[in-house]
Amino acid sequence: MSYGKNEKINNAIIRSYALMDSNIRNDTHKSYVFSKQIIHDDESLTENEKSEAITLLTKHYDLNKLLYRNLFSITF
Repeated sequence: MSYGKNEKINNAIIRSYALMDSNIRNDTHKSYVFSKQIIHDDESLTENEKSEAITLLTKHYDLNKLLYRNLFSITF
């Protein structure tokens, strides 16, 4: 993938985070669903770019779930 397309995808993801309300941002699942919908509705992206952006969002979401689950399961 060329840098120009990657930049376009990154900008779309950043835009989805910028549009997020703080109530949504505080909930990992709601944040993920909201960002996916914004990416899906973005008319400036091709279907392949949307797919790539959603794949990146999903990887980030899965990593966050794993990190938070492990973080809160630590006992002192």
